[in-house]
Amino acid sequence: MAATSCLESTQAQSDQAEDVIVHVSPNLQIRRWRKSDRDSAAPALNNPNVWRNMLDGIPQPYTLADADNWYEYVQSELVPSGPYDDNTRTSSGPSIPCHYAIVVDGKACGGVGLIFGRACYRRSATLGYWLAEEHWGKGYMTRLVKAFIEWTWETWEILGRINSFHFRRNVGSGRVMEKAGFEYEGLRKKSGLKLGVWEDEGMYGMVRPGLEG
Repeated sequence: MAATSCLESTQAQSDQAEDVIVHVSPNLQIRRWRKSDRDSAAPALNNPNVWRNMLDGIPQPYTLADADNWYEYVQSELVPSGPYDDNTRTSSGPSIPCHYAIVVDGKACGGVGLIFGRACYRRSATLGYWLAEEHWGKGYMTRLVKAFIEWTWETWEILGRINSFHFRRNVGSGRVMEKAGFEYEGLRKKSGLKLGVWEDEGMYGMVRPGLEG
């Protein structure tokens, strides 16, 4: 029994290590979502200060049941990775998630991911991210976004461009994008309605290295 338990523990540790896609630092990683992340992620997303900077697809209040639904969605929202053939419009690598957990000091307290385009926009994706309020202002998000973008270029050859945007009032998010290498491309005025207020959006973009010009 002891030997079996030891083997199971070793296998579990190995599986958890494989979940990690980016090691930013000893206390900062990006990895696949786990069902148990609900216990730390749900309270972080239930914060109105976090939610007011996100799209309305995120429920408020945010419950453990919402976290469970998100986990199930992430497991089903898979995108083929690896080399891409535009003639057949297919990627030859394994299908993998496009949304991941941000882990600080061992706890999932943020998220980062991509929404892939369709049709003539099939070779672009839109980046989104969030982080628990307790970790704002520490420089974490810039480092995480930089690392995630590098991993994205290596993982999905299909992508030639990554877009992102933020509500104009969320100045910190704009700084993250600029420090991570995104180019400011303009302002969309009154492009969305949040909490009864029409929001302007700062638009950003990044082109795959070598594809510029």
